[in-house]
Amino acid sequence: MFLKIKDGEADCRDGSDELNCPLRVCTAGLYQCNNTRNCIPTTQLCNGIANCQDESDEKICPTNTCPPGRFQCSSTTQARQCIPNSRVCDGIRHCSDGSDESQCLNFTCPAHKFQCRTTGHCIEASYYCDEDFDCPDRSDEPAFECRQRTCPTGWSKCNGFANSTSYKCVPNSQLCDGFSNCPNGEDELPSKCPKCHETGDFKCATSNRCVPLSLRCNQMNDCGDGSDENATMCAQIGQRACSESEFKCANGRCVRGTWRCDHDNDCGDNSDELECATHDCGANAWKCASGHCIAARQRCDGIRNCLDFSDETQQCPPRYPDGKYCLSEDEQFTCNNTFCIAESYRCDGDNDCGDGSDETLSLCGGFNCTRENNRYLESRNLFHFFSTRNSFLD
Repeated sequence: MFLKIKDGEADCRDGSDELNCPLRVCTAGLYQCNNTRNCIPTTQLCNGIANCQDESDEKICPTNTCPPGRFQCSSTTQARQCIPNSRVCDGIRHCSDGSDESQCLNFTCPAHKFQCRTTGHCIEASYYCDEDFDCPDRSDEPAFECRQRTCPTGWSKCNGFANSTSYKCVPNSQLCDGFSNCPNGEDELPSKCPKCHETGDFKCATSNRCVPLSLRCNQMNDCGDGSDENATMCAQIGQRACSESEFKCANGRCVRGTWRCDHDNDCGDNSDELECATHDCGANAWKCASGHCIAARQRCDGIRNCLDFSDETQQCPPRYPDGKYCLSEDEQFTCNNTFCIAESYRCDGDNDCGDGSDETLSLCGGFNCTRENNRYLESRNLFHFFSTRNSFLD
């Protein structure tokens, strides 16, 4: 609601949103317009478009010169229009005068592109011989050349199956995956699907996939067609026993043992996240105060990985000189528990510290709100409301 106040542009008809505005200082990565109020990304400098109201982002540029990596349109109606080089000769008109698509025969496409023969346009190399016309002149689909073409390693040609005339290449990983990748579904023919191991694999009913027998009746659709979880079959053989490296959920599902107490509901019934206080996290792991487990390297790294903040608030050494835990006060706020949050999160109505120290009434009662904040609180009563609300939530 307040994003357009003091932005250097008059949004109110009477211009009152820009009257008596203090000097605005842009953050790193932004360019400050000469009117000293508006900030724009540095990527918009010298792009031929006036993004600053005073056009200062275009006036500082060398006359009629685009920066490196950008193509200069030849239009005479504008002083300069620049577009990324990657958009030149891509078959789409980006310059207002179309000059980025007019001299493509003299343009050399990057190594990872295919150049259309009579138009010079550039398309992705993977589009060549995929049985779709991507070039305006259809030069990316020369039938004779495509039929003689050898597929890359790990790929198979559709015309290698049955009596297909298709020259399209598909990854071997897509063979017998339950989806037709060849024009007529040749990649899904049962005769071309891998043979399942007689004693170690289960053959899926319709997708022709082979999955390890140990995945049958584990309450997870490993086949894709659900045949490995067929109710009649599972009633006869029963749910499989979980291995030593797995955790058995209350609903009978088996999940990886390393997923136990990791803050994620992997079982579906949340049973893998219960009774974590007595759970052993194992080697190379650190146990949160709640009992949940995180990687040992994540402790005291300045990022909250435990939901209870304990990985960043229990006996962590200072990270900066002079015994400081956080960056300068202009950038970060140091919570009472030594956790660091962005300075802009202070007194915003949310308990970002975890201990509520960023939202105390003593801190926020005299806080000077600015309209740059997404939540603009106009009175101390609102601060009191938020502080009271957080105490209830805690």
